[in-house]
Amino acid sequence: MRVVVGQAENIDTRSAVGSVISQCRAQLAGRRPRAGILMAGVEYDHSQVLATVRDAFPDLPLVGCTTAGEMASAVGFSDDSLALMLFCSGQLAFGVGQGVALSQDPEAAVVQALAMARGSLPGPEQLCLVFCEGVSAPAHLAVQSLNRRVANGCAVFGGVAAHPWHIETPTRQFCNDDVLEDAIVVLLVQGPIRFRFSVCNSWQPVGQRAPVVETAGSEVRVIGDKPALDFYRHYLGPHSHPVLEFPLAVHSPESSRFYILAPLGHDEETGGVRFAVPVQEGQIVQLTEVTRERMISDMRQTLKAESLLAGDEWQASAGLIFSCATRKHILGTQTTEEIKLLQDHMPPGTALMGFYSFGEISPLEEGRQSLLHNCTFITLLLGEQAGADSTSQASPRLTTVDPDTAGVSTPGDLQRQVAFLERKLNRSEFYRQRLESHKDLSASLLRKINREINEARLEIKRKNEMLRHTLALADEIQKNLLPAEPPQSPYFDIAGHSLFCSETGGDYFDYLQISDRRASDIGVVVGDVSGHGVEAALLMTTVRALLRLSIARGGALDRIVNDVNRHLAQDVGQSGRFMTLCLLRLLPASAELEWVRAGHDPAIWYDPARDRLVELMGAGTALGVDAGYDFSLNRQSGLQPGQVVFLATDGLWETRNPQGAFYGKRAVHTLIRRYSDQPAAVIVDHLVAGMNRFRGDHPLEDDVTLVVIKIKALPEIP
Repeated sequence: MRVVVGQAENIDTRSAVGSVISQCRAQLAGRRPRAGILMAGVEYDHSQVLATVRDAFPDLPLVGCTTAGEMASAVGFSDDSLALMLFCSGQLAFGVGQGVALSQDPEAAVVQALAMARGSLPGPEQLCLVFCEGVSAPAHLAVQSLNRRVANGCAVFGGVAAHPWHIETPTRQFCNDDVLEDAIVVLLVQGPIRFRFSVCNSWQPVGQRAPVVETAGSEVRVIGDKPALDFYRHYLGPHSHPVLEFPLAVHSPESSRFYILAPLGHDEETGGVRFAVPVQEGQIVQLTEVTRERMISDMRQTLKAESLLAGDEWQASAGLIFSCATRKHILGTQTTEEIKLLQDHMPPGTALMGFYSFGEISPLEEGRQSLLHNCTFITLLLGEQAGADSTSQASPRLTTVDPDTAGVSTPGDLQRQVAFLERKLNRSEFYRQRLESHKDLSASLLRKINREINEARLEIKRKNEMLRHTLALADEIQKNLLPAEPPQSPYFDIAGHSLFCSETGGDYFDYLQISDRRASDIGVVVGDVSGHGVEAALLMTTVRALLRLSIARGGALDRIVNDVNRHLAQDVGQSGRFMTLCLLRLLPASAELEWVRAGHDPAIWYDPARDRLVELMGAGTALGVDAGYDFSLNRQSGLQPGQVVFLATDGLWETRNPQGAFYGKRAVHTLIRRYSDQPAAVIVDHLVAGMNRFRGDHPLEDDVTLVVIKIKALPEIP
């Protein structure tokens, strides 16, 4: 495939179209073009342009539209030019079609355009290029219809016809010899066509996201808790109105990407803002903003990231560009950078042409249907598949200067040049005013965003203070639930301690008076809730209350634990929460221990006289897992003065040092042996100190609780 481009800046229609045709003929070198695309400023005589092009290239299938600015590899960017791209190929077939009255019946217009274009094709189309009205017609409905009606696998790309913002004139569409309004025109391509595309969207969401609450057609009435107009004024100031430079980001539920919609107008009475594409109620939107620097850098990154030139199955012969008119106004004097960047990423001589539109048509990602969106820069590279029998050859890059703008040879030339310069001067003044307005609105937006950030910071600080106060209160309550002092007993010396890795925890220990036996009997319980923090602390207090209530009713330890488990499982059985527990009773009169294990690590019984350390085993699952589980009672006799009974949660031996190693049970056993002759409180202190030395500055990752029982004496057996 060979593609050529001509472009001419000239205020005179005849001179401009003549220059474009001369450029194209020189590059064609006698070849016959098979199709053409024309981009034109609004102030040309478009009927004369089409007639002249079709006279030069008889029966040429031709489509195009008016623009808000043209760009091509011949001259570059221009607000006042004609640009013509011609396609030559022996393998591709082209068909053009038009559909009229787009605003009245978009579906019928699309059907009409496709039927006309397909009449020239020998098979189903692989690519559809579309140019349509979008100011007074629902272009988004036309795009949706095209998605449904083009051949399977056919991609749809294009743009909405445009005009400069400061010129009130209808946009126009071109099809062969016809200059149309309120129409859609298509160019269908059939054969071994290949393409790649990139979508550059430089606008960044700012401010808060909010749902669209109420709409009426293409008008958004309410966003979040505000009328849509007030949503804009919240950021841009009370006297401003929605402007194109600050469009909405519409977040897609199907993708992490969003698309951009620019506001077209507003209604002070309803508080609504009108868009070219209706926004569905419930969709999440956000205000956006952009800078020129970000726009250029984002385009550079997009061209690299999209890997437009990746692969070797074909070589791009041409590039079509569809860019938003809003981008042009923000870029100002840097508008030429867009096509320069693209040229820098293309092979030398690649034919490029495009225009600034009132809406871009493309998929946002590969494999998705096309959308009508705004504020994007679409690059579509075209070529034939490698191996196709074609005469592919890159077009030379031209730098064309029209005689009418290069110098003065006649009074007529002088008049045209003066008029041309006056037009550029007036347009520059319009751009300057627009940029100043954009600067003011950006400053207002920045002030509002900064205020919101500061307000959010203060609100976060306030809530953090409330949270700290709440957690401190919870910590105080939880500590009050733990024993204030050990029980006073002539037979046992008992000490316990808890450390929480956060403000509140799920570890638990308590001393209990079990009422169905002798008053000298003492119950000790240690528990560990899964996880830690407030949720664990709440579950811990629940188990504490259930356990105390059940003990007050009396009975054996296994019956007490069964009762607690049944009630707890009813409350937390579906939550995944559970609690391990070891309930132990000291019976000095019989020199015995009784205990029930509910999934907890076994208690340790140490006899220093024989240096014998025994783990008090026993079957049992965690509380809250199985309401019908039947816990078993375990007994151990042979208590003697000097022996030590030790209970703890796994946070003690699972404490880690900065290298990630665990403290381990062996270190705990060593300290119990070493300090078994000391009072219970001293043993506890040594165990905690040893753990802290081991972990150094590594933070606690779990709660730690331990209880030491030292047997002082036993009553004489009568």
